[in-house]
This record gives sequence, C-alpha cells and structure tokens, in this order.
Amino acid sequence: MQRTVRNRLTRTTGKRRATAAASALRCIAVCGRDDDPVAEGPDLVVLRFHDISAASLALHEPDVILSPLVSDAFDCIDLAHALAEAGFRGRYRAVAAHIPDPALVRREIRACAPGIDFDIILIRPHGDGADH
Repeated sequence: MQRTVRNRLTRTTGKRRATAAASALRCIAVCGRDDDPVAEGPDLVVLRFHDISAASLALHEPDVILSPLVSDAFDCIDLAHALAEAGFRGRYRAVAAHIPDPALVRREIRACAPGIDFDIILIRPHGDGADH
C-alpha cells in the first residue's frame, strides 16, 4: 500500500524523481490518536492531529501533507481548517479506499481552504488488486 500511495503522490503532485539521489517528497502524515501505528523515515514525519501548528509545519517544511479522509479523531475538513489556520499553502492529499462522490469532497475542501492544493488518493483495500 505504501508504494501505491507514493506512486499516486508522484502523479498528483507533479514531482518526478530525476535520479535516485533526488530523494522523495518530504511528507507529513497526520494521524489522530497517540496509539496509531507509525513508521517514520527520512522523508516521512508522523504528527498527531493536535500537533498541527505553524511551528510544526515550519520545522518539517513538507512538500505534501497526507491523512486518512476520515479517522476516529478528525476528518479531512477538520485538518484542512487546521492547516489553513497554521498558514499552510501547500499540497494536502487525503487517502481513502472508497467514497461515493470524490468531486463533492474536493469542492468542499477547496471552498473551506482555498489556499490549499487538495486532492484525494483513492486506493483499494489490501488484497483487492491495483489502485483506482
């Protein structure tokens, strides 16, 4: 699944790797609870929803913010508001297995946070084949 998300990010953000040394996107993945599993790396920082702030964004300088479309602690509208309040003006991608009307969600987020480049990455659940 991580490869699927990374491939979709490359397509939706327009960033292409020129060389292997050109490194990946700097990502912040947002999760809701303190007990959510995390796997950080050199290009991935995991922050809890309540840790989103202008200071945390300035510290990590992400190329893209990733989150689930909906979690137990927040949804993409909550995060879009928090990012806008923190002064974020970059790319935000929400990941979902399925939603009936992705265009509706995109319009809502773009209306409530017009300075944020928002899109949805649709993936199939594990074992269900290739991504959408």
